[in-house]
Order: sequence, then C-alpha cells, then structure tokens
Amino acid sequence: MRVLIGSDLHGRTLAARSFERAVRRFSPGRVIILGDFLYNGPRNGVPDDYDGMAVAETLKRIPHLSGVRGNCDADIDISVLGIPLPKRREETIGGHRCVLVHGDDLDPSFVNVKAGDILMYGHTHLLELERRDGVIFLNPGSLGFPKGGNPASFALFDGDDLSIIDLNGLKTIKALSLMR
Repeated sequence: MRVLIGSDLHGRTLAARSFERAVRRFSPGRVIILGDFLYNGPRNGVPDDYDGMAVAETLKRIPHLSGVRGNCDADIDISVLGIPLPKRREETIGGHRCVLVHGDDLDPSFVNVKAGDILMYGHTHLLELERRDGVIFLNPGSLGFPKGGNPASFALFDGDDLSIIDLNGLKTIKALSLMR
C-alpha cells in the first residue's frame, strides 16, 4: 500500500494545498500527518498564508487521513479537523510495525521501538531517513516551516521503499529500501 506521510503544516495554506496536490498525484491508500496541523506555534511567527480554518478545510478533502497530535495541536484543532489525534499510535504498514509520534517526546519508554520497526516522527522540521540499530528513523521534514536549509517535504512509503520528496519539486531527496 502506498502511504504519504507529512508533518508540521502549522496552518500554512500554500503548503496544505501543495500537499493536497501531491496526494492527488501519488494516489495513496493512506495519508498520515505527524502533528502540528493548524497552529503556527509561538516560535514560527505568523506568515502571510497562515489560516488554520482554510487548512482544516483542505485537509478534510484528503481521503484516508489520520495522524498523531503534535505539541502545537489543541483540543479545538482536533474538533475542527474531525479526526482522532492520539499522542502515539502503532500501525502495520506493508508488514512493518510502525510507531507514529510527533517527536516532542522521544523517550524510549514512550516510543518503545525495537529492531525491525519504523519510527515515524516530526517536530524538528528536519528531514531524516536512516537505519540505526535495526530501527528505521523517518522524519519527513516539515510541510510548513522547513529548517536546516531543507525544502518543504513529505515522505512516501511505497511497497518496500521509503523516500523523502520535495513538496514543490516532487523530486526525491532521500531514499531507503526496506529489503536490506
């Protein structure tokens, strides 16, 4: 199953619309957002395209959307989005145990990953895709406020391949095969 994974929209309408176009292009069976959906956060400033309600309306058009709650997501965001947002969730995707968290709490007892698992997290706004001690660490970067010189990005989980893709250029930035 093809899955698109994003994080850290922070209420940016242009990023939400670009992500919606990517969803239409890749036609995934699932879409996951790893937190920080609507609020811009106190450290990010208020960009010209900040509009939490418009982002919520855009996200409601995306089929098969799920996610986890980020540190900037409030109860009102969850009611506006209309989807449950637990702090942590486990799912099996393509036969792989995936642990989804926002990333503001990566305490080992909370995350609870082991060799063979995929840890999907956001929060840092820095993309990551690597294998360490048998665990795959996937941070798709940020859709709304990328940092570290990275472009706005999301991840694509397609069969046995994981990749991070530039949101605007739709070109692969990093890739990893799960067959290893």
